[in-house]
Amino acid sequence: MSEECSAAVPASLANRRPGEDAGATSSGYYEFQYGWVARHALEMSDPRNDLEWVLCEWHTDFILGWATSFAPVSVKHREPNSSHWTIATLFSDGGMLTLYRRWYELGRPKQCRWVTNGGLNRECRTLAKACASTDTDALDNWLDKHVFRFVGASRSDVLAFLLALRMDNNSSQTTDQRILHIERFARPALRALGLSTREAPAVYDAVVGIARTASQGFVGTEPTTWSSSRADAFDSAVLAAADSTKRVIRPGPIGHLARKLAAPAAAEPPPEPAADTTLIKKLRRGDVVPTADMAARRARMGWTAFEAMYSEPLPLDGQPSKFESLRSRVVSEAADSQIVAERSGQPYGNRMYQEVRARMRAVAVEPSPLGALTPDLLMGLAYDLTARCEIWWSERFDVDAPALAQAVEDAQGES
Repeated sequence: MSEECSAAVPASLANRRPGEDAGATSSGYYEFQYGWVARHALEMSDPRNDLEWVLCEWHTDFILGWATSFAPVSVKHREPNSSHWTIATLFSDGGMLTLYRRWYELGRPKQCRWVTNGGLNRECRTLAKACASTDTDALDNWLDKHVFRFVGASRSDVLAFLLALRMDNNSSQTTDQRILHIERFARPALRALGLSTREAPAVYDAVVGIARTASQGFVGTEPTTWSSSRADAFDSAVLAAADSTKRVIRPGPIGHLARKLAAPAAAEPPPEPAADTTLIKKLRRGDVVPTADMAARRARMGWTAFEAMYSEPLPLDGQPSKFESLRSRVVSEAADSQIVAERSGQPYGNRMYQEVRARMRAVAVEPSPLGALTPDLLMGLAYDLTARCEIWWSERFDVDAPALAQAVEDAQGES
């Protein structure tokens, strides 16, 4: 998705200044909030994600934007020794009334969010559940007790707000946030972009930096669209739009940054195993050429990444999954290859390799419900099945036996 095709921030947001804008000047203290923004920015970099922009410190802590909708978000950080949120503290420290007013002023969008790392007491959990399930009866009952907290608001407006509200306290403390976000968001984002995950910590820190810059309203090195030469340059709407532009994060720069810091996944050699793996032991037992060791590890890594990224629908009753059908096909082709190869005598690993590769080329050109399968991808599956002891490249042997003991056993068998 190119930036040119990205949805624009609605003029109703961009051309009007927030009623309160202190967040942009004090946001240096909001590392927890920057972590939340970075999380969404990393998810947005995945081409499969439909989030198109994040607007920081504008009306609320940040706003998530899609092609035809947006959701204002309020972030509330709690220290580890803080008590659980109560209904009363939601409207004092939690700023729930302020979020309602922002939601109302922004045209009552279909969703708004309140997120925290603090615990919720039972009544708050009940409210969060009722909002998420859009349980109108439960929310009406809740309003019987608490509508007075929404000063100056009509009951119907408050009910609409609660139906749009989503509350999330499934978050970590600031001290743990970086570690969790690197694993849960940075690494998956890099995998989706076809990049090595080794630089995930550096990428995450850099994206947090982008979030910090946007929240503080610094345009950095990006060119501004505002020009003092325009006839309406100093109109309040134009000035507000120019300022809001500095606070928007889009997927293009995030992807560019990730590609700058992280190498393509295929360029990263697989880590050397501490000891010979089952896969390598089997290839060496079949006397396959030494280069196959690295080729096999690379190909298997490619298959593993493909399988992790492919979202397969649930199989029909009585039918194997698409992956299981493909595994059965590859094992069958490998078995036929082994029968052909062993006719040339022992060892036959190289002959079998040639035969398997030829068969994978043939399978790759067949239509597949899993999309475009390449011979290299299918070889990766063959190597994965080798590691799982479904495919052998020699006669069967004890892969767990120490190499020296296995050599003695072989020598005794030959004598």
